[in-house]
Amino acid sequence: MSTMNATVLNWPSNSTEISFDNLFETRESKDIKFDLDLLVLSATLYRLRNSTYGDEQIANQYRCLSLIEDNIQQYVTESDYEFAEEVRQHFSQKLMMLKLKTENLTSFREDLNQFLHASWHNNSSRSFVYPKKFVGLAYKLPYFYIYDNQLNSIFGSSYSKIKGPRQVKGEKKLSFLTKIHSHTRRGSGNIEYWFEDESSNKVMISLENHNPLLNLFNKLITDTVVINGKFDVRHKDTMEYYNSYNWTCVA
Repeated sequence: MSTMNATVLNWPSNSTEISFDNLFETRESKDIKFDLDLLVLSATLYRLRNSTYGDEQIANQYRCLSLIEDNIQQYVTESDYEFAEEVRQHFSQKLMMLKLKTENLTSFREDLNQFLHASWHNNSSRSFVYPKKFVGLAYKLPYFYIYDNQLNSIFGSSYSKIKGPRQVKGEKKLSFLTKIHSHTRRGSGNIEYWFEDESSNKVMISLENHNPLLNLFNKLITDTVVINGKFDVRHKDTMEYYNSYNWTCVA
């Protein structure tokens, strides 16, 4: 029997989830000019930073690049245009579905809608001109796109309802599914560990990236694990799942 307590992992019981819609709070009015579509440049930077880890020297070189200060367009490939279009279509459809449900868009999603569908090309200067507030949004969109796809793979569809009570206290036997990295405006966020309970409900436990006990936790969850704690229903758009902040790994 192995015991692992969430408080030891520095994950307090009164923590709140970071909302996808509250990541971008800055409303700067300064405009920035780019030679190419900003989402294409973002797709290029994403590829450079995530496909070169075999060569640490090259990886470090690309980690120093930024959308604003560097000549990213020299690295653009046809695949970057294709990936940018995938990202654009994904979020365009997501916003359309929200509108069809007559849901009011948050300020972030209003900005996202404007970024995706407004015309930013300036014919006189033959360049793209964006408000500065969209640079951080554009940089993160490929990461959010990959995250959304990972969630869809976990849930199997864009809709999921919890089968059972809205809150559970006690032990849950969980089968490990996968772990994914969440992303925020300021960094890579936390590691989300996804499980399935005996009723096929999805269960998520989120831990900080730099927690010193991550390696121990990874060894405990290779197959099934018993977690004792308080489980509350949370949702990501229309996908419901159990989440626990105050828990103990007992087996």
